[in-house]
Amino acid sequence: MLEDFSQVYKNFPILFSFGSKGYPKANILLNNGHDYCPYIKDNKCTIYDDRPSICRAFPLSPSIFDKVYISEECPNTYSVEKEDGETIISNGEIKNQSFDYELFNNYSDKFLKTHNHFLNFIEDGVFKPILEINDNTFYVYDKKSDDEFMQFHFNSLKNLKNIEVPLS
Repeated sequence: MLEDFSQVYKNFPILFSFGSKGYPKANILLNNGHDYCPYIKDNKCTIYDDRPSICRAFPLSPSIFDKVYISEECPNTYSVEKEDGETIISNGEIKNQSFDYELFNNYSDKFLKTHNHFLNFIEDGVFKPILEINDNTFYVYDKKSDDEFMQFHFNSLKNLKNIEVPLS
């Protein structure tokens, strides 16, 4: 989301991918698709206060349909209920207020705002492929721009050094 760019660019690369319709999608590259985040050391986050909103929300994640999902990959999440039996999520909606996080409010509107913003940058040959992870190609914007969010993208590229992509 555009709201995350000003914080995220400091630690993570912001790259682009393209959906089946050819529209650009901004991606925050948290890892190389095989390893943990480069900021996890001794099972602890070394940038805890500056972590992205998606990390703050984990093990919950939003969707374009304004539903909330719980990750079964989280080692501390064994069910959608807490030990005391209080429901965390029911039918894609957060029921426990301690998990109610700003990221989930109007997520589809935020997603569309971000999507629409980057539609302005579609031109042939302006996005250049930079790397591939798990059969997904990621791109950089290869044209000068004074746009605030493109500036965050450009400044975030220094963080590519933290993402070690295994050779195929």
